[in-house]
Amino acid sequence: MVIGGGLPAFVGSARAQLSDSEGSARWIAQKIAANGNGTSEDYLDYAGRLAKTISQYSAATQSEIFGFLPPSGAAEANSAAPAASLPGSVPTSPASALANPALTSGELFDILLQNSPLSEQDILKALERAPSLEKNHLTDLLKAQGKLSKGTLISALASAKLKLPPADLKALLISQTPLDRVVLKKVAGTSNLLSSDIAEVLAAQ
Repeated sequence: MVIGGGLPAFVGSARAQLSDSEGSARWIAQKIAANGNGTSEDYLDYAGRLAKTISQYSAATQSEIFGFLPPSGAAEANSAAPAASLPGSVPTSPASALANPALTSGELFDILLQNSPLSEQDILKALERAPSLEKNHLTDLLKAQGKLSKGTLISALASAKLKLPPADLKALLISQTPLDRVVLKKVAGTSNLLSSDIAEVLAAQ
């Protein structure tokens, strides 16, 4: 049965979303166990903490995290919902990983690195992801992409949310030399670089 928006409807579930409850924790533990090693009991403590985190998000956000709307209520543990892509399970795609705020920076970095080179859209999402990737993870991820597109570099220079240290951004730009003239114009006016860094980038051309 499918309801508006293409999301599965679960019989007997009015809200159809995870909560900070034992039922939700057991459901998550079952999905992790189905994609990994061990039993659901082995993951129950971790799943309880994850359920508490995920319960803070709306049904719409939860559907983005899992790729479908998870069940709620007493039927959670026995739900026939499809297996979720969760921390500790086999990674699915960069897009679903980037939409999952429950993933740690290290977990997300591993998934993105395994799927590199990434599309420009996924790189841009990684640049402004909330919660953000740790600085070293973001730097290493960008380095692993090889030649970056003009759009990606412009976004990195213009983003007010960029978590990349100026020194790392400078090194990244120099590694992409020669830069497109439009990118160089952005370099000259960006607030994400120190004036000395801007001078070095321009001199490297």
